Amino acid sequence: MRKSLCLMFCAVWAACGGAPTDLSNQTSGGKADRLGGSSWSSERDLPERWGSQILPRFMQNATFGEFAGVNATRIRYAKFEREDEQGALVILNGRNESYLKYAELVDDLSTLGYSLYLLDHRGQGFSDRLLADPQKGYVDDFDDYVGDVKLFVETVVKQRAHDKIFLLAHSLGGAISTAYLERYPTDFDAIVLSAPLHEFNTGKIPESVARGLIDSEILIGHDTDYAPTQGPYDPSATNDVSHSDVRFAISRTLKAKVPQIILGGSTNHWMKQCFTALDGFAAGASAIAAPILLFQATDDQLVRAGGQDAFCAAAQSCRKVVFQGAGHEILQERDDLRSAALDQIRDFFAEQRSATH
Repeated sequence: MRKSLCLMFCAVWAACGGAPTDLSNQTSGGKADRLGGSSWSSERDLPERWGSQILPRFMQNATFGEFAGVNATRIRYAKFEREDEQGALVILNGRNESYLKYAELVDDLSTLGYSLYLLDHRGQGFSDRLLADPQKGYVDDFDDYVGDVKLFVETVVKQRAHDKIFLLAHSLGGAISTAYLERYPTDFDAIVLSAPLHEFNTGKIPESVARGLIDSEILIGHDTDYAPTQGPYDPSATNDVSHSDVRFAISRTLKAKVPQIILGGSTNHWMKQCFTALDGFAAGASAIAAPILLFQATDDQLVRAGGQDAFCAAAQSCRKVVFQGAGHEILQERDDLRSAALDQIRDFFAEQRSATH
């Protein structure tokens, strides 16, 4: 394990351009890093700062590890623990993401005083791929995602005591979190779901037709083939997830420099597993007692608002914030939208930290 993690560390360190300019300040970026009078990172000079400061800080301050997930699948993670923590914050990324993409977010959230815990879901990032073709998005059973997170919480996050444990999840991470919370409703003290995958946006094709196509492909033995409209990773693809071309370009450059994190499109089996999981979310939401803050993006091209609306209405304590003009990746959006989301996260968790249950 140490050898493989060392090789990964060296590859990323080389990709970010060598030694950082300053690694001494873990809790705040320099004044030039921040947006106006805000405490959050800005797009201004971000490509240079991301390579010379943000990613090197991430690599030096992280403790990297791995554990055996469901069916002994190797799950990789990064944690940023601090002795003077205000609590623990678990961060679950979306499909086709790695924790490396969250380096800027970690840099910002480190100012809030939480110990941070991130993992790469099975089948993507640095975790084990599940098919011979590593680009194909696949999971045997959606519940395997949930089982991996439960193992992560019990064996990594809870290795030390925390006054509060919070959860921040994006997209697929939001779907996994929803299934997790309905099964383990008391594991987290408060949750932020950013554009959670509660309903696919199937575009002009009705969802019933899309489901029928997937079922037909599986019926003729094409479980592990790419789903209709899906295929290998395309490095020339345009940005349809945010209005920040700067942050989108950084993510694309990272994949070019660290190709082992590349993931292509979804397989028919993956789509079927997700459709099945999503069907039960609204019905099971009433089991979740912990406070939830749900972010919804009006320009989301990947997920529809209806599933989020139904879930939030059914949960015991859910407040929805709609980001006008935001794409799916709210936490990778242009500065004004991203900073507004981070303000909401900061204030929500601060409020929940002082609350008693």
